[in-house]
Amino acid sequence: MTSPDTQAYANTDEPAYGTFTEGNLVQSQDTVSLDTLFDPLIETELVFILTDDLSMSATEDEILFKSKVAAGLEIPDSRYKDWFPNFTLEDLLCDNGAAGLVVISDAVVPPSFEQLGDIHMALYHQDEKIGEGISSNVLDNPASSVAWLSGKLKSHGKSLKKGMIIASGTFIPPLRVKEGTYQATFTGIGDVSVTFSR
Repeated sequence: MTSPDTQAYANTDEPAYGTFTEGNLVQSQDTVSLDTLFDPLIETELVFILTDDLSMSATEDEILFKSKVAAGLEIPDSRYKDWFPNFTLEDLLCDNGAAGLVVISDAVVPPSFEQLGDIHMALYHQDEKIGEGISSNVLDNPASSVAWLSGKLKSHGKSLKKGMIIASGTFIPPLRVKEGTYQATFTGIGDVSVTFSR
C-alpha cells in the first residue's frame, strides 16, 4: 500500500508489510498452479535484494549502495473469501500482509535515485497490454518505500539484513490473476514473467 490508490483500499495513510520466506519466491519464467493459491492478485514491483546489512532507518542513498534491483511481480493472496477489495487494514495485518508469492528476474545494479523514480512499466497478459505505470507511484520513489520499511522496523528494534528480498510496492492497482502468461517490462531494469496454469 505505497500509493494513494492502494492505501484507500484499507483506509490507511501509510504502507503495511508482511514477511516472505524462501517458499514464497518464484523465478521469472516459472509456472505456478492456480490450484495452490486461494484468490491471487498480480502487482508490478521493483524488488530490492540487499547485498549488505542496512543500518536502522537507512537512507535512500544507503539502500541503493547496498542493494541490487530486479523486475518483479508480486502475487498477493489471502485466506479470506472475497477479500479484495473488501478487506480492512486489520484483515491484511492478520494475514501476513496477504503475502502470497513474488516472482523475481535477474538483479542489476540500481540506477541513480532520480532515475529510479522514473522507471516506466508495461504489463502484458497473453501478449496483450493490460496495464502501465511509473515508479514514482511508489511513495514517489521505490527506494523511499524501502526506507519507510527500515524506519518502521527500527520502531520494533529490528533492521534489514544482507540477503533479504524486499518487494517495494506496486506501480498500478492490483489485478485479479487469470490463467496464462504475464510479462512486465521495466525500463532500464529488465523483464519478468510468470505463467499460471490449472
